[in-house]
Amino acid sequence: MRQLLENLVQLSFDQEDVMKQFQRTQPNNPHYIELTKRQKKIKDDAKMVEDSLFALSKRVVEIESFVNKEMAAVNMNMAKAVAHLAERQTPQATARQQYVMTALNNLALLLSEVNEQMMQQMAAQQQQKPGDGSCKKPGSSKKPGKSGMSMATMRQLQQQINEQMKKMQEGMQKMKDGQGKPGKGMSEGLARMAAQQEALRNEMQKMMNEMNKDGKSGNTGNMQKIIDQMDKNTTDIVNKNLTSETLRRQQEIMTRLLEAEKAERERELDDKRESKENKNDFKRNLQDFPEYNKQMQREAELLKTLPPALKPYYKNLVKEYFNTFD
Repeated sequence: MRQLLENLVQLSFDQEDVMKQFQRTQPNNPHYIELTKRQKKIKDDAKMVEDSLFALSKRVVEIESFVNKEMAAVNMNMAKAVAHLAERQTPQATARQQYVMTALNNLALLLSEVNEQMMQQMAAQQQQKPGDGSCKKPGSSKKPGKSGMSMATMRQLQQQINEQMKKMQEGMQKMKDGQGKPGKGMSEGLARMAAQQEALRNEMQKMMNEMNKDGKSGNTGNMQKIIDQMDKNTTDIVNKNLTSETLRRQQEIMTRLLEAEKAERERELDDKRESKENKNDFKRNLQDFPEYNKQMQREAELLKTLPPALKPYYKNLVKEYFNTFD
Protein backbone atom coordinates (compact mmCIF):
# COMPACT_ATOMS: atom_id res chain seq x y z
CA MET A 1 0.00 0.00 0.00
CA ARG A 2 2.88 2.36 0.78
CA GLN A 3 4.40 1.66 -2.65
CA LEU A 4 1.04 2.31 -4.29
CA LEU A 5 0.76 5.61 -2.42
CA GLU A 6 4.22 6.65 -3.63
CA ASN A 7 3.28 5.78 -7.21
CA LEU A 8 0.15 7.93 -7.00
CA VAL A 9 2.09 10.90 -5.64
CA GLN A 10 4.75 10.48 -8.35
CA LEU A 11 2.04 10.40 -11.03
CA SER A 12 0.62 13.64 -9.68
CA PHE A 13 4.08 15.27 -9.73
CA ASP A 14 4.72 14.08 -13.30
CA GLN A 15 1.34 15.38 -14.43
CA GLU A 16 1.99 18.75 -12.81
CA ASP A 17 5.39 19.05 -14.46
CA VAL A 18 4.02 18.22 -17.94
CA MET A 19 1.11 20.62 -17.48
CA LYS A 20 3.40 23.52 -16.57
CA GLN A 21 5.70 22.79 -19.50
CA PHE A 22 2.74 22.84 -21.87
CA GLN A 23 1.76 26.25 -20.53
CA ARG A 24 5.22 27.59 -21.49
CA THR A 25 5.41 25.85 -24.89
CA GLN A 26 3.88 27.16 -28.09
CA PRO A 27 1.89 24.66 -30.21
CA ASN A 28 4.27 25.12 -33.17
CA ASN A 29 7.32 24.28 -31.04
CA PRO A 30 8.84 20.83 -31.85
CA HIS A 31 9.07 20.19 -28.09
CA TYR A 32 5.26 20.14 -28.06
CA ILE A 33 5.28 16.67 -29.64
CA GLU A 34 7.70 15.34 -27.02
CA LEU A 35 5.46 16.66 -24.26
CA THR A 36 2.47 14.96 -25.87
CA LYS A 37 4.38 11.67 -25.78
CA ARG A 38 5.10 12.23 -22.09
CA GLN A 39 1.38 12.77 -21.49
CA LYS A 40 0.63 9.45 -23.19
CA LYS A 41 3.27 7.73 -21.03
CA ILE A 42 1.63 9.14 -17.89
CA LYS A 43 -1.64 7.72 -19.15
CA ASP A 44 -0.03 4.27 -19.52
CA ASP A 45 1.55 4.50 -16.06
CA ALA A 46 -1.84 5.37 -14.61
CA LYS A 47 -3.19 2.10 -16.03
CA MET A 48 -0.73 0.07 -13.91
CA VAL A 49 -1.68 2.02 -10.81
CA GLU A 50 -5.34 1.50 -11.66
CA ASP A 51 -4.93 -2.30 -11.65
CA SER A 52 -3.30 -2.23 -8.20
CA LEU A 53 -5.97 0.11 -6.84
CA PHE A 54 -8.80 -2.09 -8.07
CA ALA A 55 -7.17 -5.15 -6.51
CA LEU A 56 -6.92 -3.29 -3.20
CA SER A 57 -10.53 -2.05 -3.39
CA LYS A 58 -11.75 -5.63 -3.80
CA ARG A 59 -10.19 -6.51 -0.45
CA VAL A 60 -11.35 -3.30 1.29
CA VAL A 61 -14.94 -2.85 0.19
CA GLU A 62 -15.34 0.43 2.12
CA ILE A 63 -13.15 2.26 -0.40
CA GLU A 64 -14.33 0.49 -3.56
CA SER A 65 -16.88 3.10 -4.69
CA PHE A 66 -14.51 6.00 -4.01
CA VAL A 67 -11.66 4.33 -5.94
CA ASN A 68 -13.95 3.57 -8.88
CA LYS A 69 -15.19 7.16 -9.05
CA GLU A 70 -11.77 8.81 -8.84
CA MET A 71 -10.11 6.40 -11.28
CA ALA A 72 -12.95 6.95 -13.73
CA ALA A 73 -12.24 10.70 -13.46
CA VAL A 74 -8.51 10.07 -14.05
CA ASN A 75 -9.10 7.93 -17.15
CA MET A 76 -11.71 10.24 -18.68
CA ASN A 77 -9.68 13.42 -18.20
CA MET A 78 -6.45 11.73 -19.32
CA ALA A 79 -8.10 10.65 -22.57
CA LYS A 80 -9.58 14.10 -23.19
CA ALA A 81 -6.26 15.79 -22.40
CA VAL A 82 -4.48 13.64 -25.01
CA ALA A 83 -7.23 14.38 -27.56
CA HIS A 84 -6.97 18.14 -26.96
CA LEU A 85 -3.18 18.02 -27.28
CA ALA A 86 -3.49 16.25 -30.61
CA GLU A 87 -5.52 19.25 -31.78
CA ARG A 88 -3.04 21.71 -30.21
CA GLN A 89 -5.77 22.95 -27.82
CA THR A 90 -3.50 23.69 -24.88
CA PRO A 91 -5.96 25.58 -22.58
CA GLN A 92 -8.55 22.80 -22.77
CA ALA A 93 -5.85 20.15 -22.23
CA THR A 94 -4.47 22.05 -19.23
CA ALA A 95 -7.92 22.09 -17.61
CA ARG A 96 -8.21 18.32 -18.03
CA GLN A 97 -4.72 17.80 -16.63
CA GLN A 98 -5.71 19.78 -13.53
CA TYR A 99 -8.72 17.47 -13.05
CA VAL A 100 -6.37 14.49 -13.32
CA MET A 101 -4.13 15.91 -10.59
CA THR A 102 -7.10 16.52 -8.30
CA ALA A 103 -8.36 12.94 -8.68
CA LEU A 104 -4.86 11.52 -8.10
CA ASN A 105 -4.41 13.65 -4.99
CA ASN A 106 -7.79 12.50 -3.66
CA LEU A 107 -6.73 8.88 -4.09
CA ALA A 108 -3.39 9.59 -2.42
CA LEU A 109 -5.17 11.15 0.56
CA LEU A 110 -7.42 8.11 0.86
CA LEU A 111 -4.51 5.68 0.83
CA SER A 112 -2.61 7.83 3.32
CA GLU A 113 -5.57 7.72 5.69
CA VAL A 114 -6.05 3.94 5.28
CA ASN A 115 -2.35 3.35 5.85
CA GLU A 116 -2.40 5.51 8.99
CA GLN A 117 -5.42 3.65 10.37
CA MET A 118 -3.73 0.31 9.76
CA MET A 119 -0.62 1.48 11.62
CA GLN A 120 -2.75 2.64 14.55
CA GLN A 121 -4.58 -0.71 14.67
CA MET A 122 -1.29 -2.59 14.65
CA ALA A 123 0.03 -0.42 17.47
CA ALA A 124 -3.17 -0.97 19.47
CA GLN A 125 -2.94 -4.74 18.99
CA GLN A 126 0.65 -4.70 20.23
CA GLN A 127 -0.39 -2.82 23.36
CA GLN A 128 -3.25 -5.25 24.07
CA LYS A 129 -1.05 -8.37 23.95
CA PRO A 130 -0.97 -10.04 27.40
CA GLY A 131 2.32 -10.38 29.22
CA ASP A 132 4.13 -7.59 27.45
CA GLY A 133 4.62 -5.75 30.74
CA SER A 134 3.00 -2.59 29.46
CA CYS A 135 0.39 -0.67 31.36
CA LYS A 136 -1.33 2.65 31.18
CA LYS A 137 -0.17 5.52 33.30
CA PRO A 138 -2.21 6.09 36.48
CA GLY A 139 -4.78 8.76 36.00
CA SER A 140 -4.74 8.46 32.22
CA SER A 141 -7.82 10.04 30.69
CA LYS A 142 -7.94 7.69 27.69
CA LYS A 143 -10.80 5.23 27.72
CA PRO A 144 -11.00 1.93 25.82
CA GLY A 145 -12.67 2.38 22.45
CA LYS A 146 -12.54 6.17 22.72
CA SER A 147 -10.67 8.69 20.61
CA GLY A 148 -7.13 8.88 21.98
CA MET A 149 -6.74 12.58 21.16
CA SER A 150 -7.85 15.43 23.40
CA MET A 151 -9.06 18.82 22.24
CA ALA A 152 -5.85 20.40 23.51
CA THR A 153 -3.79 18.07 21.32
CA MET A 154 -6.02 18.74 18.33
CA ARG A 155 -5.60 22.46 18.82
CA GLN A 156 -1.82 22.14 18.94
CA LEU A 157 -1.74 20.04 15.76
CA GLN A 158 -4.08 22.48 14.02
CA GLN A 159 -1.78 25.32 15.05
CA GLN A 160 1.11 23.53 13.35
CA ILE A 161 -0.95 23.19 10.16
CA ASN A 162 -1.82 26.88 10.46
CA GLU A 163 1.86 27.86 10.57
CA GLN A 164 2.69 25.56 7.63
CA MET A 165 -0.17 27.04 5.63
CA LYS A 166 1.05 30.59 6.17
CA LYS A 167 4.54 29.67 4.95
CA MET A 168 3.11 27.85 1.92
CA GLN A 169 0.87 30.79 1.09
CA GLU A 170 3.82 33.18 1.28
CA GLY A 171 5.88 30.91 -0.98
CA MET A 172 3.09 30.64 -3.54
CA GLN A 173 2.67 34.42 -3.52
CA LYS A 174 6.39 34.88 -4.21
CA MET A 175 6.13 32.53 -7.18
CA LYS A 176 3.23 34.55 -8.55
CA ASP A 177 5.35 37.68 -8.19
CA GLY A 178 8.17 36.02 -10.12
CA GLN A 179 10.47 35.72 -7.09
CA GLY A 180 10.62 31.95 -7.03
CA LYS A 181 10.07 28.78 -9.04
CA PRO A 182 7.69 25.91 -8.27
CA GLY A 183 9.45 22.79 -7.13
CA LYS A 184 8.77 19.25 -5.99
CA GLY A 185 9.22 20.31 -2.38
CA MET A 186 6.24 22.65 -2.58
CA SER A 187 3.97 19.92 -3.96
CA GLU A 188 5.15 17.39 -1.39
CA GLY A 189 4.58 19.88 1.41
CA LEU A 190 1.04 20.58 0.23
CA ALA A 191 0.26 16.85 -0.09
CA ARG A 192 1.62 16.22 3.41
CA MET A 193 -0.32 19.14 4.87
CA ALA A 194 -3.54 17.97 3.19
CA ALA A 195 -3.06 14.49 4.66
CA GLN A 196 -2.48 15.96 8.14
CA GLN A 197 -5.60 18.12 7.89
CA GLU A 198 -7.70 15.17 6.74
CA ALA A 199 -6.40 12.96 9.56
CA LEU A 200 -7.22 15.65 12.11
CA ARG A 201 -10.67 16.06 10.62
CA ASN A 202 -11.28 12.31 10.96
CA GLU A 203 -10.25 12.42 14.64
CA MET A 204 -12.71 15.24 15.22
CA GLN A 205 -15.48 13.26 13.49
CA LYS A 206 -14.66 10.19 15.60
CA MET A 207 -14.82 12.22 18.80
CA MET A 208 -18.15 13.77 17.83
CA ASN A 209 -19.63 10.34 17.03
CA GLU A 210 -18.53 9.05 20.45
CA MET A 211 -20.11 12.02 22.20
CA ASN A 212 -23.39 11.45 20.36
CA LYS A 213 -23.27 7.79 21.34
CA ASP A 214 -22.75 8.67 25.01
CA GLY A 215 -25.55 11.25 24.96
CA LYS A 216 -23.15 14.20 25.41
CA SER A 217 -24.20 16.18 22.34
CA GLY A 218 -24.09 19.65 23.91
CA ASN A 219 -20.96 20.75 22.01
CA THR A 220 -21.34 18.72 18.81
CA GLY A 221 -22.80 21.67 16.92
CA ASN A 222 -19.54 23.58 17.28
CA MET A 223 -17.57 20.45 16.38
CA GLN A 224 -19.59 19.94 13.20
CA LYS A 225 -18.72 23.47 12.09
CA ILE A 226 -15.04 22.73 12.72
CA ILE A 227 -15.31 19.56 10.60
CA ASP A 228 -16.99 21.44 7.74
CA GLN A 229 -14.30 24.14 7.76
CA MET A 230 -11.55 21.51 7.83
CA ASP A 231 -13.15 19.88 4.77
CA LYS A 232 -13.04 23.16 2.87
CA ASN A 233 -9.43 23.78 3.84
CA THR A 234 -8.42 20.29 2.71
CA THR A 235 -10.01 20.96 -0.67
CA ASP A 236 -8.13 24.26 -0.96
CA ILE A 237 -4.82 22.58 -0.07
CA VAL A 238 -5.33 19.75 -2.58
CA ASN A 239 -6.17 22.27 -5.31
CA LYS A 240 -3.21 24.52 -4.30
CA ASN A 241 -5.63 27.37 -3.72
CA LEU A 242 -4.35 28.93 -0.48
CA THR A 243 -6.09 32.31 -0.37
CA SER A 244 -6.87 34.86 2.31
CA GLU A 245 -10.25 33.14 2.69
CA THR A 246 -8.46 29.87 3.50
CA LEU A 247 -6.34 31.59 6.18
CA ARG A 248 -9.42 33.32 7.62
CA ARG A 249 -11.19 29.98 7.83
CA GLN A 250 -8.12 28.57 9.56
CA GLN A 251 -8.35 31.25 12.26
CA GLU A 252 -12.03 30.40 12.78
CA ILE A 253 -11.07 26.76 13.26
CA MET A 254 -8.54 27.76 15.93
CA THR A 255 -11.13 29.89 17.73
CA ARG A 256 -13.71 27.08 17.72
CA LEU A 257 -11.10 24.57 18.92
CA LEU A 258 -10.34 26.83 21.89
CA GLU A 259 -14.06 26.88 22.73
CA ALA A 260 -14.28 23.11 22.36
CA GLU A 261 -11.22 22.64 24.59
CA LYS A 262 -12.79 24.80 27.28
CA ALA A 263 -16.04 22.84 27.08
CA GLU A 264 -14.10 19.57 27.37
CA ARG A 265 -12.35 20.74 30.55
CA GLU A 266 -15.68 21.78 32.09
CA ARG A 267 -17.20 18.43 31.17
CA GLU A 268 -14.32 16.58 32.84
CA LEU A 269 -14.76 18.64 36.01
CA ASP A 270 -18.48 17.84 36.07
CA ASP A 271 -17.71 14.13 35.73
CA LYS A 272 -15.28 14.29 38.68
CA ARG A 273 -17.83 16.03 40.89
CA GLU A 274 -20.47 13.48 39.99
CA SER A 275 -18.17 10.57 40.77
CA LYS A 276 -17.56 11.88 44.33
CA GLU A 277 -21.22 12.36 45.14
CA ASN A 278 -22.38 10.27 48.12
CA LYS A 279 -25.58 8.60 46.95
CA ASN A 280 -25.89 6.13 49.88
CA ASP A 281 -25.80 8.54 52.81
CA PHE A 282 -28.70 7.42 54.96
CA LYS A 283 -29.20 6.36 58.60
CA ARG A 284 -31.46 3.73 60.09
CA ASN A 285 -32.94 3.31 63.55
CA LEU A 286 -32.39 -0.23 64.80
CA GLN A 287 -35.62 0.02 66.80
CA ASP A 288 -37.42 -0.26 63.47
CA PHE A 289 -36.20 -3.83 63.12
CA PRO A 290 -37.81 -5.85 65.91
CA GLU A 291 -36.81 -9.22 64.43
CA TYR A 292 -33.17 -8.16 64.42
CA ASN A 293 -33.43 -7.03 68.05
CA LYS A 294 -35.00 -10.36 69.06
CA GLN A 295 -32.20 -12.28 67.37
CA MET A 296 -29.58 -10.24 69.20
CA GLN A 297 -31.41 -10.87 72.51
CA ARG A 298 -31.45 -14.65 71.93
CA GLU A 299 -27.74 -14.67 71.18
CA ALA A 300 -27.04 -12.70 74.39
CA GLU A 301 -29.12 -15.19 76.47
CA LEU A 302 -27.19 -18.07 74.89
CA LEU A 303 -23.90 -16.51 75.92
CA LYS A 304 -25.22 -16.05 79.50
CA THR A 305 -26.05 -19.76 79.79
CA LEU A 306 -22.54 -20.70 78.67
CA PRO A 307 -20.24 -18.36 80.64
CA PRO A 308 -16.56 -18.66 79.75
CA ALA A 309 -13.89 -19.33 82.37
CA LEU A 310 -12.75 -15.77 83.05
CA LYS A 311 -11.08 -13.95 85.87
CA PRO A 312 -13.34 -11.79 88.07
CA TYR A 313 -12.29 -8.55 86.38
CA TYR A 314 -13.22 -9.79 82.90
CA LYS A 315 -16.41 -11.44 84.18
CA ASN A 316 -17.58 -8.03 85.43
CA LEU A 317 -16.84 -6.55 81.99
CA VAL A 318 -18.89 -9.29 80.31
CA LYS A 319 -21.75 -8.69 82.78
CA GLU A 320 -21.72 -4.98 82.04
CA TYR A 321 -21.76 -5.77 78.35
CA PHE A 322 -24.81 -8.04 78.68
CA ASN A 323 -26.60 -5.38 80.70
CA THR A 324 -26.54 -3.14 77.62
CA PHE A 325 -29.08 -5.52 75.98
CA ASP A 326 -31.57 -5.42 78.90
